[in-house]
Amino acid sequence: MGDKTLGIASTLDDGGKLKKYVTGKMELSSFRPRGKFVSPDEMLLSFANDSVGMVSDAFILYAVAWMGVASKEAIQGFLEAKRGMGGDLLISGRESLDRFLMNRIHVLLERGMLCAYKYVTRGNMPVQLYGITDGGFDVMKQRLKTGKFANNHMFFAKPAREIIEWAAATYVGSVLLGGDRVACELRRVFYSTLTGNLFFPFEFKSEGDNGNLFYVAGFNGNWAQYPEIQTKADYDRWLKEQLEAVYSYLTKRAADGTAIACIVVENGESLRLACNAIAGHEGLLTCLDRIVFTGEGMVRAAQESGEGGIRNAFVRMEVNEKKIRILSLDGGASFI
Repeated sequence: MGDKTLGIASTLDDGGKLKKYVTGKMELSSFRPRGKFVSPDEMLLSFANDSVGMVSDAFILYAVAWMGVASKEAIQGFLEAKRGMGGDLLISGRESLDRFLMNRIHVLLERGMLCAYKYVTRGNMPVQLYGITDGGFDVMKQRLKTGKFANNHMFFAKPAREIIEWAAATYVGSVLLGGDRVACELRRVFYSTLTGNLFFPFEFKSEGDNGNLFYVAGFNGNWAQYPEIQTKADYDRWLKEQLEAVYSYLTKRAADGTAIACIVVENGESLRLACNAIAGHEGLLTCLDRIVFTGEGMVRAAQESGEGGIRNAFVRMEVNEKKIRILSLDGGASFI
């Protein structure tokens, strides 16, 4: 990649405000689970007896279940976006949502409906991520009539690095959901014979300027090897699966619109690795116009800039004579 990458990599790495979803030594070494086992009967009884929080709590559970793992700021962003999609949903207003969430998340942890992970990032900033338990998922599904909404039951068996990376992607997704052109969230699971079931950190449908539809899925694009659990052969096979997942989504997702793969990376090195991997996949080279990259740093920087907002938080890649170039999206993202 050429010099044009440097400014983009710097934005990914810095991002204006201090980044929270970082996988450095301090974060991984301080990563700890937190949870409380509550019997199913006790869980249901406590939920049924709480006249204050039944439906509003269920929306909190839905937000966490939809994202897989999420911070409080991502939950809040999701709920604000969901409330803005219409209807008379029992979701607290923006002015009181922050205070409301602090109390209700604690209640849901005590009831065993949520579990949590804590870690400390640079500058001694504590971060807490939340996931939904099977019991919490069952309660939410019944209360909100979510039908075939699927749960990734073994999500929290993933390595700490991947959980933090996933949380970065769900944070990005929670911000994107608030875009003016977003119509609704989708069920964030996709099946093809090539890949089997795929769970995404986020997926939504939006409408462009000319009424054209977009189906946008987020991918964890941090594709570095896990040396402690992967041999070179294991890694090569795993990386191929990540690339095939992106390709399958782009080529099979939408019959009535345009599928977009939004690949979320942590830093400039992750961006370079992902672009090099994509450049080596013959099928994805034909889909570069529908692949965009972003990251926590770029999203925070775009929000702070105020000029064009979140639509300017993306870049794309092009390949000419085997040389990779990273470019901004002309006019910003049309799907937000």
